[in-house]
Amino acid sequence: MGPLPRPETLQQFDDIVPGAAERILLMAEGHARDAWLDHRAERAAKIIGLSGAFLIILVALSGGLWLAYSGRSLAGVTSVLAAIAAPVGTLITRRYRKGQQDR
Repeated sequence: MGPLPRPETLQQFDDIVPGAAERILLMAEGHARDAWLDHRAERAAKIIGLSGAFLIILVALSGGLWLAYSGRSLAGVTSVLAAIAAPVGTLITRRYRKGQQDR
């Protein structure tokens, strides 16, 4: 639903159909509430996703450092590089896709 009509237009609606202006306002309020709740759920999902990604990267980095410290340097370096490359690759891919959508 777009912006509300001008007050004069709402009055004309109410003159034609009594109670129409109030119903229009209630519909706009309901739509705004639903949009706010949808955005709240999206924000919560993003926070959970970022927290999970952070934990996975932290585990991969610490595991790679532990492997390198315990003498398995190739596996350790590979794990550390993968932990760094994953978020960097994700950022590059998102920027590339956003650039493609903007065209």
